[in-house]
Amino acid sequence: MATAYIKELPALVSAADAEETAIALAEPFVETRSWRANLCGCLSDPGSCLMALCLASVLFGLNQERAFVGETCCKWFSLLVLPPLIFEAVWYLCVGPLFVKWLERTMHDDEDARVMSLSFDLFRLVGWIMIAAWSIHLRVARRAALRSRLDIDGNAAKDCAAVTVCGPCALAQEAREIKYSFVPMPVRSEEHTSELQSRIKSR
Repeated sequence: MATAYIKELPALVSAADAEETAIALAEPFVETRSWRANLCGCLSDPGSCLMALCLASVLFGLNQERAFVGETCCKWFSLLVLPPLIFEAVWYLCVGPLFVKWLERTMHDDEDARVMSLSFDLFRLVGWIMIAAWSIHLRVARRAALRSRLDIDGNAAKDCAAVTVCGPCALAQEAREIKYSFVPMPVRSEEHTSELQSRIKSR
């Protein structure tokens, strides 16, 4: 009985391998391409360049709305803008005044007050680092989604480098890529093309 099981085992393994191979062959192969828009080609579209510098959050939301069906500009604009606004509002309206009053009541030595103030400044710096990390994470995730949507070659490391080092340039590049990919180009019929060629020859 054991000998028969051992003899049948290679056949079972071969059948499993054949099934995996058939599944892999059935999956469609998607060929990726490079970016049509250059990362440093901002001068080719000054409008998106200026918007990426002056209204980056608005352009980020517009890119999501134009590239993905069902997305809205307000949603992604809010996700990018609300965290720093909420943090600053809470800091200046709640934490800051309470901290000053607490210092006035408890601290009588200038050196102790200076140390405590530096500690709160460090806390504020950590808060801004977390907000910056959230913004970079959001930008990288949406850039990767855009690459997947348009079958563009790349990886998370390149996306993170582009967003972190050249944030406005990466945002303008995405806007130009969406424009190049989704705006239909005029296609002339063969009859119209031959008519144009005959007119050129007659001249």
